[in-house]
Amino acid sequence: MRFSEPMVERLATYRRTLRRWQREGRERTFSRELADALGLSAAQVRRDLMLAGCSGSSTQGYPVDALLDRFSTLLDPPEDDGLCLCGVGHLGRALLSYLGRRQPKLRVRAAFDSDPATCGQSVGGVAVLPEEQLESVLAKHPLSVGVLAVPASAAQHLAERLVRAGVRAIVNFTAASLRLPHGVFVEDIDIGASLEKAAFFAQARRPHPVPPAPESVPVPVSESPPRHEAS
Repeated sequence: MRFSEPMVERLATYRRTLRRWQREGRERTFSRELADALGLSAAQVRRDLMLAGCSGSSTQGYPVDALLDRFSTLLDPPEDDGLCLCGVGHLGRALLSYLGRRQPKLRVRAAFDSDPATCGQSVGGVAVLPEEQLESVLAKHPLSVGVLAVPASAAQHLAERLVRAGVRAIVNFTAASLRLPHGVFVEDIDIGASLEKAAFFAQARRPHPVPPAPESVPVPVSESPPRHEAS
């Protein structure tokens, strides 16, 4: 089943919203409610749900549990698959913590680092291995998604190694522009560029102060020249 990238992003957003509603005790929802919550049109939501194989009715809406089950089938990797993380610095550790607590279906099953002091540690329940073992580990336990949280100078070489080891999609948290074979999916997440963009638009949209009105300067009234009587 082939979906466009924007549709997959919307399905993931629907799921996050529905999970929150499920925790709040909601059992059913309507397309217009999802649309209003996410700034979309109800027609767009209905089309996405139809393409995803979800069924509902105009009178009763969609069962929240059934939608979440369907999204899990579409979006979650198989049980024996998972993520391969390269780089266990500050960002890598944060990703391991987040995925372990918030995304249990997206498990990091292998983590690699070039720092000997980091290798051998357990971070978020995942053992950190030397980068030299990447190919041998993935040969025994193939994984389809790689995550790059390394310096930009190391990103291209590591990405090529991941692809040769069978990885088919890469989430790139570096500022490097990766050049990889056709068919490898790359999702670039440049946090620095996003912050710079936010700072730019924060300045651009700052209300301009209204300059104070200039103080009025009294204009002297000129005296009329004396009038001469005609003789």
